[in-house]
Amino acid sequence: LPAYDTAEHDRQLQRWHAGEIETSQLLAMLSAWRGGHPNNPRLQADLLEVAARAAAFDCALDGLTTAGIAQLPDYALPSVILSARSTRRTDLQGAAVQALKQRHPDSWAPAWREAQWLIDLGRNADARAALDALGRRADAAERQHRIELLELEGALAEAGGEPLLALLRYSELLRLAPDHAYAQQFSLSTLTSLRGAALAVADADAWRSSPPSQSRQVAGLQADLLASRYRDAIAQRDYGTGLE
Repeated sequence: LPAYDTAEHDRQLQRWHAGEIETSQLLAMLSAWRGGHPNNPRLQADLLEVAARAAAFDCALDGLTTAGIAQLPDYALPSVILSARSTRRTDLQGAAVQALKQRHPDSWAPAWREAQWLIDLGRNADARAALDALGRRADAAERQHRIELLELEGALAEAGGEPLLALLRYSELLRLAPDHAYAQQFSLSTLTSLRGAALAVADADAWRSSPPSQSRQVAGLQADLLASRYRDAIAQRDYGTGLE
């Protein structure tokens, strides 16, 4: 292991970016160096970044404290949040969110991250208030912000046990971002569980086209689901009496 200094740190990062060393090799070096320099924020930050990219989330958070998060540069905080969410370390997630809020109190991202954290904590009422505040911001109408807000609206509906409302929010999201993987997955799996695979595919296509008002969408979907369940019940009754 080469001795640590800033120049060697930079050299090894450059080698990694150039593909000359594997991620596992760089992580081993950074981890070993951190052991001898535990109070070096840049060393900790780059270890977080590399480990998070490699989905080595436990490695990323190893030895990290809430106090240590406050010393990290801005670029490392999203990696802290990603790693903390992936390992359900809501304490570290919250510390990173609060650090972002303190440094950028008027920015969208920290407020969005805070709402996400509240959902992860199960504090649904606080999350609802945070999302309402986000929706009132002047920059909420920006396309990317609308997408991000709908992501959390769907997540909050899921957390509150409201699959129809979540389905509505994710369908709105898919109109803005048709390739959004999670929204596609949730919509199709929910419709499949409620109505069956064939109808789910048709519904997924229809929902991406052109909606009327939200209330009409929810009412229409509920009516369709009730009708589908009624038809299923009649079919089962007829089958049981030999009338099918």
